Amino acid sequence: MRKLWLFGIPLAALYFCWVGVRLKESKNPDYWLARFADTTNLGEEGRITAGLMLGNVWHKSAWVKPALIAGLQDENVMIRRATSYVLWEHGKKLEAETPALVDSLDDPDFLVCRRMVEILGMIGPKAKGAVPKLFETLIRPEAEVRLEALRSLRRIDRDEKRLPPQLVMMIGDTNSEVQALSIRLLRETRTVPPETLSKLVKALTNERESVRKSAALAIGSLRWFIKPILPELLEFSTEGNKPHRLAALDALRQIGPNAKSVIPGILSLLNHQDPDLYRQAVITLWHLGADRSNVPDPFEALNGEDKILRRESLLVLHKYGDSVAAWNTILSHLKGTDPPARRNAIIACRHVGPKAADAIPEIRKALHDPGVDIRWEARKTLKVLGDM
Repeated sequence: MRKLWLFGIPLAALYFCWVGVRLKESKNPDYWLARFADTTNLGEEGRITAGLMLGNVWHKSAWVKPALIAGLQDENVMIRRATSYVLWEHGKKLEAETPALVDSLDDPDFLVCRRMVEILGMIGPKAKGAVPKLFETLIRPEAEVRLEALRSLRRIDRDEKRLPPQLVMMIGDTNSEVQALSIRLLRETRTVPPETLSKLVKALTNERESVRKSAALAIGSLRWFIKPILPELLEFSTEGNKPHRLAALDALRQIGPNAKSVIPGILSLLNHQDPDLYRQAVITLWHLGADRSNVPDPFEALNGEDKILRRESLLVLHKYGDSVAAWNTILSHLKGTDPPARRNAIIACRHVGPKAADAIPEIRKALHDPGVDIRWEARKTLKVLGDM
């Protein structure tokens, strides 16, 4: 036993000496800088470790930053990834290095490019010089990069002339998340140039249905600026091929009463033989607030054969006829079993406003509905009614 102690004490001393040396080295930037730059004797793993350790001695950034910035141009993609990660952790402190970060937006590796985009977003308006290059990243094949580029552009540059055209372009993106973010950012725009609105209208004629739907949604979200394009929308609604006309009608539906001036032109579609165009025209006229004597009665549509009109009429009952009857109808569908009808009844409660307070218990139940869209609309409605 005594012999074990005789061997154990020196071994423990050596171990603690080794730990002390390593601890001292870990706080010494010169040691890690030398290892990071050693491309001859040190392998990939050793250099990656050295690069990551440089992040722990960031307090010596005057020495560390130049080495890491240089690491962004390394031939080894894994070194560039490790370097970009360390820089990303300290993104807000890299304002002076913006030009070098911009150069790395051309990196063929999507992860390095994405981190550079995120860092520029962290820097914010002081990185305005990066905007032209960030516009170029919007055409990269990786959806993650395009998403981050949109977010960073909004943080960096709120120029109402430069950004909206790019957002309109991204509405035609193949990725649904990119489309949705483009629309959301357009909604936040305070002023929209007329040429941008015209591009949105042209997007209604895109061959892809998802793009047409996104364009209609974006136009609806910009309802306060759409007056200059109403003649174009009316023309697209009454002429051309069917998918484009349906998209234009859907855009007018989402604009609502702000587009009342087009009602006379849309009324002509009530005589159309195509059932889809007729149905969409009726729904659009309801939302525009057309006179009850000129459009099919939404109360009668509730008992009609057309399932879509039955569901859509719920959204406009509060605009037409007896409010008590309308409210009782909405409430009955809210308690019903047809998911689309329940969803529309929940939205209708939002339009009714404070008078829909009696429906709050039923709307709360919808928070646990298996349908994602129903849960989402329930949350929005409860917020409007002041219950969340």
